Amino acid sequence: SLSGAVAPSFTDDRLIFERVRFQGTESSVGIRAAKGTQADSVDCQNIFVKQCRFIGPMAAGLRLKGAELRAWEVRETIFAHAAAGVEFLEGTGWANCEFVNNTFYQCPFGVRIEQQP
Repeated sequence: SLSGAVAPSFTDDRLIFERVRFQGTESSVGIRAAKGTQADSVDCQNIFVKQCRFIGPMAAGLRLKGAELRAWEVRETIFAHAAAGVEFLEGTGWANCEFVNNTFYQCPFGVRIEQQP
C-alpha cells in the first residue's frame, strides 16, 4: 500500500500539515503513524493537521496506531471517498486528541475505532 506521510516515532517538536492535499488509490493511506522501531521506540505525538484534503479512493485518510498516541489535532479537514476517514487501530490510545470541524464525505466510516484502549 502507499502512504503519503509515514511518521515512525516522532515526539520532539510539533509536526504541522497545513493545506496539504493527499490523493491516492484504494489501498493507500494519507498519513500513517505508528510506534517507532528505532532506539527511542515511542509513539507519534504533537501532530497538527489543518485544512488538509484526503481525497480517495483510499483505504484511510489517517491510520493511527500506538498505545501512547497523544496531542493530535485535526481541524477543518476534508476526508472524501475513503473506506475510513480516520482509523484508530487495535491498542491505540487517544490522550489529548482533538478533531474539530472536519468533513467526512462518502466514507463508510468517518472515524473507525478498532478497539477501545
